[in-house]
Amino acid sequence: MSYDAIELFVDRVQAGSPDFTLTDALAPTVVDICRRLDGVALAIRLAAGRVPAFGVKGIATLIEDKFRLLSQSARAALPRHQTLEATFDWSFELLTPTEQALLTRIAVFAHFFTLDAVQQVAAHEEEALDLVLVTIGDLVAKSLVVFIEDEDGARYRLLETVRGFALARLGNGEERRATARLHASYVISRCERYQTEKIKSRDRHAAAIARSTLDDARSALQWSVEDADWELASALVRVAGPLLTQLGYAKEVGTWIERLLDVETDLRKRLDLMISLGGALWLSSPEDVTTIKIYGDAYALARDLGDVSAQLRAAWSVIMTSCSARRPREAIDAAAQLTEGFDASTDGEAVNNEGLIRALAGVSRHLLGDYAACERNIRWLLHHYPAESRVIESGPYLYDPRQIGRPFLSWIEWFSGRMSDAAATSSLAIAGSGDNVPSIFNNTIRAAFPVAVGSRRWAAASQYLETLRRLCTDRPDWRAWTNALQDILSIHRDRSTDALARFEEFVTGREPFHGFKRQTWCYVQLLENYMSFGRVESAQSLLNELLTFIEREEGNWWRSHLIALDATLLARYDPRAAFHRYQEAIALAEAEGSLLVALKAALAARAIAVDHAARVEARAIAEAIYQKLIESAPAAGERENRALVRSVLLADRRMQRAVLTAMETDERAVA
Repeated sequence: MSYDAIELFVDRVQAGSPDFTLTDALAPTVVDICRRLDGVALAIRLAAGRVPAFGVKGIATLIEDKFRLLSQSARAALPRHQTLEATFDWSFELLTPTEQALLTRIAVFAHFFTLDAVQQVAAHEEEALDLVLVTIGDLVAKSLVVFIEDEDGARYRLLETVRGFALARLGNGEERRATARLHASYVISRCERYQTEKIKSRDRHAAAIARSTLDDARSALQWSVEDADWELASALVRVAGPLLTQLGYAKEVGTWIERLLDVETDLRKRLDLMISLGGALWLSSPEDVTTIKIYGDAYALARDLGDVSAQLRAAWSVIMTSCSARRPREAIDAAAQLTEGFDASTDGEAVNNEGLIRALAGVSRHLLGDYAACERNIRWLLHHYPAESRVIESGPYLYDPRQIGRPFLSWIEWFSGRMSDAAATSSLAIAGSGDNVPSIFNNTIRAAFPVAVGSRRWAAASQYLETLRRLCTDRPDWRAWTNALQDILSIHRDRSTDALARFEEFVTGREPFHGFKRQTWCYVQLLENYMSFGRVESAQSLLNELLTFIEREEGNWWRSHLIALDATLLARYDPRAAFHRYQEAIALAEAEGSLLVALKAALAARAIAVDHAARVEARAIAEAIYQKLIESAPAAGERENRALVRSVLLADRRMQRAVLTAMETDERAVA
């Protein structure tokens, strides 16, 4: 009993026969069984599970017979595989026909399953339902099925090796197809329940269903496509797509949809697939232009078919992706084109959504430098969008428009100097995401974390990172992003040069990073930290790339900020030119409403002014801007806001000094 293999054998026998005792007389036979099974734990479990029915000596004889046959027919097989295959074969052959049928059928489950799931999938005949409960219990007693009971309830599973052997026994014939169809029907019912929970606003319940259905949904999709059962595959994509997307598998959903589009000829089904494909691509790929074209084609097809609901979905999607691709005028034009076609005969759903569509398009006005108009549109959305509405894949909008607007609003508040409001708004965006993982991830990297770091609120930034680590452990690309954000925090808070090196590699050399178009903030972070660490040549090179980029873009709300950073680098060798460059940044920032950027630029201009008149001018401008900023009266706390502003201004001043110090060091080296 001091050997692990013997202890496992006895333990599993006693699970089925509590009175069993290992005696001196039985010990040599048990040793022989375990040695014959090469000490393989799974094989020992299976053999021990048969002892209550055949006895120890009977099991030894059966194993001997089976291994003799195997050694004659499969000499080329690996010994371990021979052991497992032989053990499973004789264990399977000793089952009743009912047990054999149930074991092979439940092998279609990808991981855990419940009794209800077994009844839906494994009982092909209605009269067989009564046998399921008895039979599953027998399989548990024989160590072929594992029973688990924890905080998630009572569940079952097959050990992976047993599942593989059982699937092989199920084969690829009509029995396999019938079982797989029942499994797909079960998956569809689970996905429909997920949708119901979303509509009820019970995000946590919906998320639990999504997680427990994930593996089976992917398995069912894989089988239906491989078997060319396109009708079933289409039904699965329709209901499982939102579930998979919630868990971050949008790219995989897009792959399934593309396979279906290759064979689907029905125009209405193609329309649904095109809109779904656009959403999957937008969530998983930086190719906004491709996504815009897909949505544009979907809009044209919806108009030809007279499908108003699909027109709404496609039009909103064009607006959303145009904004993402920094094409704000296209977004505004798309909204105008749609709403101008509304009249008294138009479907009521469209008429009711006219204001919403225009407001959604208006969100993109931040890219045109019209922050005030952008904020008005977002606040209109927050006020008018029905609180009870739940936006799901089958509805007109991919996401809750309020969740689209809040990150933009938090940035506008931050740029305007209402930093405490920005923190509150970005926090609301995360809270409003519920348990939707992609929404939490996107809102964190788009606004919540950047605003926390920009405001030097390290505790809040750390909390956001903890949330990402908890939710994104199974996605390598999201883990890479989370690690990069951790490096940003370490650079700012701990002055870590190692973190800067890792973040530099992530931004400039890692595949998960998608470039300027979507993630300008990360490049700005790298640029500012180059400057803070005195790496002025690296900073100048990256800044030149960024300035070239924003000059060819229709809109970019980092423009005034980057111009101010350019002035900081220019001040190393031409303070007069830098002073005028700061003035350019101030004028643009004030026109946009970016009072925080304007204030930082005015204070920096004062610091490098070469004569008294220039210093007086810069001081007057800074005081006027500061007065405007204070008068904007943040709703979330004026005292807190002043402290945040002060902290940011001090950090900005330290960065300017680091640049000038680096210049002086270079000059001494040359001398």
